[in-house]
Order: sequence, then structure tokens, then C-alpha cells
Amino acid sequence: MATSRELTGLALRLKEMQEEFRTVSGDTFQKAAARALQVAVFATRVKTGRARGGWIISLGPNGKFNREETPLDEGGGNTIARGQAEIARFRIEDGSLTLANNVEYIVYLDQGTPHNAADMMVAQATQAAIDFIKQGKFLES
Repeated sequence: MATSRELTGLALRLKEMQEEFRTVSGDTFQKAAARALQVAVFATRVKTGRARGGWIISLGPNGKFNREETPLDEGGGNTIARGQAEIARFRIEDGSLTLANNVEYIVYLDQGTPHNAADMMVAQATQAAIDFIKQGKFLES
């Protein structure tokens, strides 16, 4: 039978492990989100750079998206930098992080039309995040 001293020691260690897990899981979540952002941006076809520049990140379940004029970003670097700055602010207590694109025609690029094949940016970004987490063995197949 465990003594009260042993139980107190276990409780303290579990509390320490909880903080370690929050740090590891938050860091892992940030890295997976950054990977998803990068894949979404570079999977977006470029004509004017508006759709590529339209990818945005929001923290928390009630996150607010900046609905200003979508910047042109043919290369994608500025969009990724903006998104990574927001991802760096994420804490596990935020609960969620959302990747979105408010460009009105993004659905047609992503899902395709009768005249254009689907680019499937969302599916590619989601799979990239899942693959990143699986590589770290955080999720079992």
C-alpha cells in the first residue's frame, strides 16, 4: 500500500507532467498548423496572387478573421509569415486554431468546377498536418 508521502510525490510529478504535456502538445500543434499553412499556400494556384494571399489564421473557437482587402502574394512568403506570427501566439488553452481563406472564389479553386480540376488545398493541408503528427508518433495509425 502506498504511503501518503508516495502519493504526494506522485501527485506533484503528475502536475509537472501536465505542464510538460501542455508545452509539448502546444509546440506540436503549432508546428502541425505551420505545416498545414505552408501546404495550403503553395497548393493554391496563382493567377493574381489574391487567393494565395487570402490564407489567414485565427485562434480559438470564436476567432476573428481580418476581412480587410486580401493582399496579393504571388510568392506566398508574406502570407506564410503573417500566419506563422499568429500561430506563434497559440497556446493550448486557446483550444483551436483555424486556417481559412475568405476569397470568394476559393471554394471553386479547392473543389473544382466543370471547367477546372479541383486543387484540393484543404485536403492537402489537412493531410500534411496529420502526417506531421503521425511522424512524431503522437497519433497511432
